[in-house]
Amino acid sequence: MNLRALIEKGLVIIAPETVYVDDSVNVSRISPDVTIHPGCRLSGEKLSIGPGSVIGEEAPATLNNCQLGHQVIFSGGYAKDAVFLDHSSVGSGAHIRPGTLLEEFASAAHTVGLKQTILFPYVTAGSLINFCDCLMAGGTDAKNHSEVGSSYVHFNYSPQGDKATPSLFGDVAQGVFLNKAPIFLGGQGGTVGPVRVDYGTIFAAGSINRSNRLEPETLFLTGNPNEDFSLPYNAKAYGDVNLKFINNCYYVLNLQLLKSWYLIIRKTTMQQDEYRAYAFIAALELLDASIAERLKQFEKFIAKLEGSVDHLKEKNMNLKRLELQQKILTVWPKAKSIIKLSYDGVFSQELLAELNAASGDYLDKINGLSSNTCEGSAKKLLQQIELRISEIEELLHG
Repeated sequence: MNLRALIEKGLVIIAPETVYVDDSVNVSRISPDVTIHPGCRLSGEKLSIGPGSVIGEEAPATLNNCQLGHQVIFSGGYAKDAVFLDHSSVGSGAHIRPGTLLEEFASAAHTVGLKQTILFPYVTAGSLINFCDCLMAGGTDAKNHSEVGSSYVHFNYSPQGDKATPSLFGDVAQGVFLNKAPIFLGGQGGTVGPVRVDYGTIFAAGSINRSNRLEPETLFLTGNPNEDFSLPYNAKAYGDVNLKFINNCYYVLNLQLLKSWYLIIRKTTMQQDEYRAYAFIAALELLDASIAERLKQFEKFIAKLEGSVDHLKEKNMNLKRLELQQKILTVWPKAKSIIKLSYDGVFSQELLAELNAASGDYLDKINGLSSNTCEGSAKKLLQQIELRISEIEELLHG
């Protein structure tokens, strides 16, 4: 019935006998100006597809409860509970799982795996990559964008069995203004999360990064293929987890800030029509779910840390490391309350006034901001995050 209703609505459905539309789909949420190629499957009561979008042009595609803005290209593969804003695109063979948000003109090539992944405008993910549990910003336009090279991997599972491993490639406070240098992750490489990487960073092809890289405009070549060594290792006990703890705090704080950005800044630019509004509501729900997911993984890490402390005590191992881990367990309840705080009232009146006075869509408004407003606003937002990190570090080391 729904398939027939879509045809009657005016959608271009090539070989409709090969297309499946589940009864859960709300036909009113699908624009008539959509093209669906053979072998596609649509399901989910929250599914929405905006005008000019093309589904399954390269290979069969499955969309389950996803929200697509205007002129989104989903060439083939599978996506569930993901949001694709205007002009974003995904190649064939995609495997897009919940928590994925592609902002305007963000793209992924063929055979890309994403989960709990947020790509800011223009960020480009190359082919054959696995880039889960991370946020990436950087770049200014379609010719000057952050890039994830082909066959890149964000390693997001630890030997201790936790996923408290989210990485920030760029950040929210500066990235939202679309005026920072792009980040380049060379192909056949990888990053072991959780890390933070500054704008302008370049990882040479084949590099495996395991550290924060906070020196802007720097090239890194890591990993010597001729280096061979071994160390005693016990997966029951964690090592120095201070950086892991702090990086997870940074990540949740950035998600909280991005949620506030959507609530205050994006809200006025994503209500022009019903399809953008569907994507806006879904993006807010996605950010709430992403924050909840990170806190869940954080809690799992804390539980495993308790086991690590018990093991270190039992074996009378590394008392300094034991002391730090015990301290983290002690401060975690207070730290959790800090990272869960919202950012209400952090956006300056100058920023709000310029955005309200500007015309055009979201990207037009951001690109039309004065450099002084961008610089001052980014500085203020960074200070808000660093203030909260300082509170947490004082708890740890005070």
